[in-house]
Amino acid sequence: RRDARTWSVFGRLSDGATLSRASAELGAVAGNLSRQYPETNNGVRTTVVPINERYTGRITDPVWLAFMTAGIMVLLIACANVANLLLMRATHRSREIAIRVSLGATRRRVVRQLLVESSILATLGGVFGLAFSLLGARLLSVTLTESAPYWVHFTMDARGFVALAGVCLGSVFVFGLVPALHVSKTDINHVLQEGGRSGDGGPRARRWTATFLTAEFALTVVLLAAMALGFRNFQAAQEADVVIDPSHLLTMWVSLPAERYPTPEQRGAFFERLSERLRQIGAISSTAIASALPFGGATVRGLAIDGRSTADEVPPTVSTVTVSRQYFETIGLSVLRGRDLNERDGAAGHQTAIVNERFVAMYFPDEDPIGRRIRLINPNEPSSAAWLTIVGVCPSVRQRPQGIDPDPVVYLPLRGAPPTNAAVILRNSSDPSSLAALVRQEIRALDPELPLYRVRTMDRVVSESRLNGWVSQALVTVIACIALGLSVIGLYAVTAHAVAQRTREIGIRMALGARPRQVMRLVLQRAVRQLGLGLLAGIACTAAWERLLEDPTQRYRMTDPVVLMMIAVLVIVVAFAACLWPARRASWLEPVVALRYE
Repeated sequence: RRDARTWSVFGRLSDGATLSRASAELGAVAGNLSRQYPETNNGVRTTVVPINERYTGRITDPVWLAFMTAGIMVLLIACANVANLLLMRATHRSREIAIRVSLGATRRRVVRQLLVESSILATLGGVFGLAFSLLGARLLSVTLTESAPYWVHFTMDARGFVALAGVCLGSVFVFGLVPALHVSKTDINHVLQEGGRSGDGGPRARRWTATFLTAEFALTVVLLAAMALGFRNFQAAQEADVVIDPSHLLTMWVSLPAERYPTPEQRGAFFERLSERLRQIGAISSTAIASALPFGGATVRGLAIDGRSTADEVPPTVSTVTVSRQYFETIGLSVLRGRDLNERDGAAGHQTAIVNERFVAMYFPDEDPIGRRIRLINPNEPSSAAWLTIVGVCPSVRQRPQGIDPDPVVYLPLRGAPPTNAAVILRNSSDPSSLAALVRQEIRALDPELPLYRVRTMDRVVSESRLNGWVSQALVTVIACIALGLSVIGLYAVTAHAVAQRTREIGIRMALGARPRQVMRLVLQRAVRQLGLGLLAGIACTAAWERLLEDPTQRYRMTDPVVLMMIAVLVIVVAFAACLWPARRASWLEPVVALRYE
């Protein structure tokens, strides 16, 4: 048939060929066909895309942008943390640098020495990062052994290693340069006159430290908000899936070759004989045939509703699944309104359909859909579709794993259009995996040349449908925890460094009568200020990110006040726990020992 366009065409580019050249050549082919066959090819155009883009999306899609942004944020937090530590270390080494400069070292040599030290640090970090990456990929693969399809592998390849090495080395010149430039501007006379007594690095160092800490906590708040959003959406999707009980269900697929089963009547007769033989097996309590499994996708078609004009509009789309009479009984659903399918549905004069609640909510929110007529439009045959009468409404079962809400589904009777490829669904009261051999035996009795494939329990089907969401949520959670850990470590390091640098000052205060509680408050004041600025900046960045990557299909928002408050409480508690030890250590200082410091 010249109007059959349900196939996907794959091609491999010749050596030296480009995507634009292939698109132009195929466009010329489509133009010639439209002129030769105007009835079936008029207006038909070709679309050429890389296979990765076809199945995993473009790198500019919101999902990939969100993951890349999260990774960049963690990188920025790590680099800011290291820059802060290097800055504090450089302040501590100010006397050493001053002596080097006084002995003739130029500013360029000082900066170069510090960059070399930063490069060694980055190289060691890259080695450990590679080890943890390989370990993480291995743990992810082991964890998902039971739920991931056999073709899914998590590993680190050469391109990933090169990207990791480039990030490590590039971060040296971006974030290692700030401490190097800062310490290279050291006032030699001032440092040497201090006689080795270390200070806090001056106002310039304090500004850089404050900026880095604020940025760290701001980015951490954004990542925690993204983690909370993903978790809530993932939980909502799982709750929406709890409609059927997948236990005690076994699924398998069978394909009927077109040369032996060319007509719908022959395919329908085969499925009817198969269902009858399976119902006679005592271990099987119920059996059904369907063109798609729950959570396993569906055919998408345009929708026309009798009595509603759509002449000037693009018709909406719905998912369609062809099912046998026992389908709802087998998967454990009951028709909420109207009736179930019977043996006459699908025959001439009995074109009927059952729709789910999501369909009713979208297209008949204030009407009774029972008895209304709809038509499913095939883009290749827009005028040949028959009108279908809605005879029942069933609960919404998710067909496509994307999105929070289930998609609108129209269930068609198997007798009307028996599919070439169909899923066989079986229910029993014990272990369903033991039924595969019995089904294979019955199929061989009908047609010895038919293979049975993709034999899986419904529990496995459900877990595979949730794989992407589970992996995404696990990765975002790990990223957010790493970000929080790095920020807290940075705050701890800054607080501990400040205590070490102000030891003499603290000793003088305590010698003059300051109490331990006052000393702790003095130490924590700076941490509280940085934490507050970071939280405010983080909330502002969260609102900006949500506006930039706004998705109207999301049920929850990143800027939910309750979620932001919980994130703020979490960050404050963890940060105070990290700062408490340096503050308490400062309050335990002996004044005499502190006054002899350095």
